[in-house]
Amino acid sequence: MKICRNRFIDSVVALLVMAAVWSASADVLTNVWARDSGENDWNEPTNWTPSGPPGATNLFDFALIPKTATGIINYNTQGPTFSNLMVQTTGPTSLTLNVNAPMVVLRNNDTWANGATKFLLHIGSGGSIIVSNATLTLRGGQAVIEPGGLLDMRPGNNVGWLLNGAVVTNRGSVLVRISGGNNPTKFEGGKLINDGGFLDMVSLTWSQNNGYFEMTKSGGIAATRGSIVMTSGWSPSYSIAMKQADGVISNGASYLVGGANASGTQYGGKATATLLGGIFEQGSGYVAVGYGRVGELFVSGTVFRAAGDLYVGGGATNTYAFPNAGVGVTGVVVVADGTMTFTHVPQVMSATVGSSSGARFMMTGGSPLRAGQRIVFTNLSSQVSGLSTGVEYYATSPDVYDARYFWVTAYPGGPNLGTVSGSGSAVWVTRPSRLSVGNDAYFIGGSQSVPGILDVSGGALTVDQLVATNGSFSVVSFNKGALNILVTADVSNGVPFVVGNGTAGAVLGLAGTVRFADGVVITNLATLAIGGTNAIGAVALNGNLTLSGGAVLDVDFDGVTNDYAEVAGTVVVPENMSLIVRAPAGASRPQIPVLAATGGISGSTAAWPVIWVNDFKYRAVVSGNTLSLERVARGTWLGIQ
Repeated sequence: MKICRNRFIDSVVALLVMAAVWSASADVLTNVWARDSGENDWNEPTNWTPSGPPGATNLFDFALIPKTATGIINYNTQGPTFSNLMVQTTGPTSLTLNVNAPMVVLRNNDTWANGATKFLLHIGSGGSIIVSNATLTLRGGQAVIEPGGLLDMRPGNNVGWLLNGAVVTNRGSVLVRISGGNNPTKFEGGKLINDGGFLDMVSLTWSQNNGYFEMTKSGGIAATRGSIVMTSGWSPSYSIAMKQADGVISNGASYLVGGANASGTQYGGKATATLLGGIFEQGSGYVAVGYGRVGELFVSGTVFRAAGDLYVGGGATNTYAFPNAGVGVTGVVVVADGTMTFTHVPQVMSATVGSSSGARFMMTGGSPLRAGQRIVFTNLSSQVSGLSTGVEYYATSPDVYDARYFWVTAYPGGPNLGTVSGSGSAVWVTRPSRLSVGNDAYFIGGSQSVPGILDVSGGALTVDQLVATNGSFSVVSFNKGALNILVTADVSNGVPFVVGNGTAGAVLGLAGTVRFADGVVITNLATLAIGGTNAIGAVALNGNLTLSGGAVLDVDFDGVTNDYAEVAGTVVVPENMSLIVRAPAGASRPQIPVLAATGGISGSTAAWPVIWVNDFKYRAVVSGNTLSLERVARGTWLGIQ
């Protein structure tokens, strides 16, 4: 997508310089739009009182569209640069501001569309509005940016974009490109609909009231350098939502769905994210769903890729009070279709330590860290106090624009740790991604009574680590689809880990070291893929394993090695079960050990079907505590005379 980012940059810079040296004694005018109706030219002097247009006599002139204005105001040729634009239209008849040429507004400390529902800001192809040194507020009304149109909020003090009840449709480009600080695109009600356009934002946040963000089927790109934060308002009646039907969302840091707050007397509301298509690229920062509020994330058709952790229920903060009694609080993640991947290959990285307090590190190499990424120090300068090697910490970033700088916390969102007495160095290794269900809730008082629900009912979920150890507050449902665990799992919630619902296909891929304290049950039509699907690997499984009738065992082998499960517990095998065995062409071995159980194997494989692999027959055989695949000897015809 080609974006006209540099149009009129030179002229804008020159104008800003002029503004800085403009005589403070010069008269500043408020130019009021004088036409009540019809179709009129912005740059026609007689359309303004006093004679305009704004900026004709002073860069600090104000442009005011009064409550009585109706009709169409056409901005078709670039006019003078002016300071403020305020639209106060509240009449029953609509007003359209039609921008088809570059408009430069130096600052705006008030509102556009001050509560008006019939105001339309229309930026056509070739049109642009450049706002510098201000927060742009759309309070009611509508805004449409057409393909080729540009809304550009330039660096300055307190610059951001506030949607308060407005409905904005973007088919062109919206840039909120601030050079520092935490200046977001923020909802206080209203809707932002990206209909094939381009959004470049520092961060995207919801605060109070209802709010809605949508990526339509026309696609487009929405990119944030910082976080996407879906807090759920002050009242239980508030509901905020996010929907992705297509396109690409690229989020640089943490993604929070359903946050807590410590203000007001009511806690509640709901934050819902529905991802139906397209791609969601999540940066190294963590994803938290339902930490301190009701948060729901539904994935159906979207490709969701992340390198950081996923917290389902519980959350990532101790700075907020636990919600009032009687208010429902939970986090729900449903994978119904599409794919979700939370994986990260650990990297060894290094940094130098600054001289400010809080153990501030500056990276000297490697990939950037994001807020919430887990690290373990392998070497620390003696000048750093409050931190230790071998302990898992979380990184926080002070500036969303430069992830080379970070501090360290004991948990996501917590206060920084450690002090620095001088410069030094540090070496650390990043950690694999983790999916935590109902764990890691940090509230005042240390309560962990916020449930997390993970529901895999289709699609595919791949994670490095799965943790669900908070008893009944860690709920995992796996009825259909695929769940692949690549490194570790620790599940202890009082009930067996059941794979499949007995009527639909479900695939559990296991590798690394896994613990299922209450056992694993592979139901009818469900598959246990040792080492993962179509991959050779080993798994150490702590817990009992039950293979039900009609289940499937998936095994890969080659000429040297094979999938293998070491079960610290008992294994139950059924009378009828299917095998899926893969091997490269020509690979054949007389015996392939598949799993061993320290607690023994009960049941018989005698009736399991014999399968063909590379023109050889194999059958499953139990001998002692080991289940193996044995190659069936070929018979020989004998001639008798």
